[in-house]
Amino acid sequence: MLSLEYIAGFFDGEGCIGIYPRKCKTSKRGETYRLLVSLTQKGLCPVLVEVQERFGGYLGWYKAKEALIWKVEDRKAEAFLEVIVPFLRLKRDQAELALQFQGRKKSIQECSRKGMQGFQGMTDEEFAYQKAISDMLKSLKRPELPTQDEIEAVLETR
Repeated sequence: MLSLEYIAGFFDGEGCIGIYPRKCKTSKRGETYRLLVSLTQKGLCPVLVEVQERFGGYLGWYKAKEALIWKVEDRKAEAFLEVIVPFLRLKRDQAELALQFQGRKKSIQECSRKGMQGFQGMTDEEFAYQKAISDMLKSLKRPELPTQDEIEAVLETR
């Protein structure tokens, strides 16, 4: 059985965290945002098979890339990120932002299910928040490149 540390390291290198819009018939505006976590690896990868067995989700073949892909959404994605976030190095900020998003989304869904008085579903402000978090997550994936001076400073300390 693979350790959580190993899975986190593998995910740091090969994983993807995203918050994407999707169509939703129950939403007033016809769409909402969802958390999606995935791992893709060329060829048949036993690591992805074990990850799917432990955390659930979808495991399939991505024919165009000749790769195996594992995906989980929303609550299963949250459960996966919660257990690996302490061991992440490269994607920790992305994972923490995704967990914040999913926690807030979950509390809104609970209010809706409980029929809390005055609850209006997803407000314009909440939709804007979800889009902003999605945009923030995208920006974390594309950090600015270091300047030549920054690179030289790091190399001098070694």
